[in-house]
Amino acid sequence: MWQYNLCISTSRCPPPYDTQNQEVVDQWVYGVQNNSTVEKNLRQHGWYETGDAPQSADSLGEAVYRMYTKDHFSTYDAFASTRLVDDLNPGDYLSIEGVHNNIHNWTGGAYGGHMMDTLVAAFDPIFWLHHWCVS
Repeated sequence: MWQYNLCISTSRCPPPYDTQNQEVVDQWVYGVQNNSTVEKNLRQHGWYETGDAPQSADSLGEAVYRMYTKDHFSTYDAFASTRLVDDLNPGDYLSIEGVHNNIHNWTGGAYGGHMMDTLVAAFDPIFWLHHWCVS
């Protein structure tokens, strides 16, 4: 399991944690930012599926555009929740929270980057950019 307590810097898309490989342990402790992998994840992602319901959209920009223009978001629950809503066609389901969660996972990466773990995501400066809002 990932040892966040050993880290002195945050990681984005680190290699799999392997205690037998000193180079990987050092990357883990001192932080590794594979920003080219993050960029690839954001540009060439696969949307997560919920059961048989793919969260379909060709791009991140399209997903956000669809959320603001599709008429099936007639309720706040449908717009803001990660769960399926009964009266919504599952193939069209994509919420703001679904997009938000995917950004965390694509930025953190599959092997324990800080953004993908809710307990330590706020240690990554990208978290603050991702959650920033103008008031």
